[in-house]
Amino acid sequence: MNLTNPIQIVDYDDQSQHQLAVRKLIVHSFATKFEALVRLAPTEIVDLLGAIWVEQGNSPSGRQFIAMDGNQVVGVLSLKWCLKNPLQIKKDIHHIPLRKLCKQYGLRNVCMFMVGMIALEYKPRPHECYIEHLAVASSHRKRGIARQLLITAQQFANQHLHCKYISLHVSSSNTQAIRLYQQLNFRVESSHNSISRKFLFREPEWIFMMIPISNIQEAFQCLNNNPLD
Repeated sequence: MNLTNPIQIVDYDDQSQHQLAVRKLIVHSFATKFEALVRLAPTEIVDLLGAIWVEQGNSPSGRQFIAMDGNQVVGVLSLKWCLKNPLQIKKDIHHIPLRKLCKQYGLRNVCMFMVGMIALEYKPRPHECYIEHLAVASSHRKRGIARQLLITAQQFANQHLHCKYISLHVSSSNTQAIRLYQQLNFRVESSHNSISRKFLFREPEWIFMMIPISNIQEAFQCLNNNPLD
């Protein structure tokens, strides 16, 4: 890590050579959830994620931003929104090599992984932008990278989508993330118990948080000299 290098936030689609690094960061950041879902090594989970996951780069209903420290991917945020005229943008299941994957990773692991991805799906409402995931490398925390990613998402949502608010889900056990979002003026809208997510991820309670677009810039200006992530 070179502390003299400024962190750069770039579009994910424009940096396709970093796809593997992004998947590794996601698997590392959400390791407990993936480990509860499948009985595979981290490297195998990364490969399975690449084969099954539909990565939202610059798509009609999604945008992904990555934080770069030089040539190293150190953060990622995925944003999605509601389309007025929905398009079929998901990867067709027939294009996933299921037979090959089942032979390589086992039927149970592949099925559980796919069910888990479906269980995490959320459809944003009109005027809503939803954060699918936000992850920062453990080596780069406490440097304000999550804040940079969030403000980039806010600026994009405000300038290009005219969304009114940004939302996200977080497990009630992830107290560090909840504290970060609350310090950034996200408010708790609701909490609910999910039997399916308890079974899949061993995380029964999930919190839905939201912040109006207009409040984000003000919150970040107040915290400009106090990195939180």
